[in-house]
Amino acid sequence: MQLKKEGLAELASIEDGEGAKCLSFGASSSPNQHLAVGDFNGDLKIYDVESQKEIYKVKAHKKIVNSLDAIGGDLGNGAPEIVTGSRDGCVRLWDPRQSAPVSQVSVFFSFIQVNFETSNFSRTNLPARF
Repeated sequence: MQLKKEGLAELASIEDGEGAKCLSFGASSSPNQHLAVGDFNGDLKIYDVESQKEIYKVKAHKKIVNSLDAIGGDLGNGAPEIVTGSRDGCVRLWDPRQSAPVSQVSVFFSFIQVNFETSNFSRTNLPARF
């Protein structure tokens, strides 16, 4: 979408039959606009916005990807990294140049939000003594 004086104009449309739960442009460089998507099937996908084609797909989680955040991908900002949090109780760090997670943390509650900026994970289903 692009905001113009007349209103919003659609620049590109990407359709996926599995339904997107969360998304981010954070791991894409300026000339290469890539959209990272977490879906209801637990998949992490990356789409090239210009060609509207899927360029990366991995089974990220056993359950829905509730949240993702992405950084990097620009010159001087390091490698692209994507963090995903799921109802399956895992947080995983991905480098889209690889097919396996770079790192992961498994816990006993569902993650509803992950974020690179605050390093603060929002949790649900916490026991009273936590």
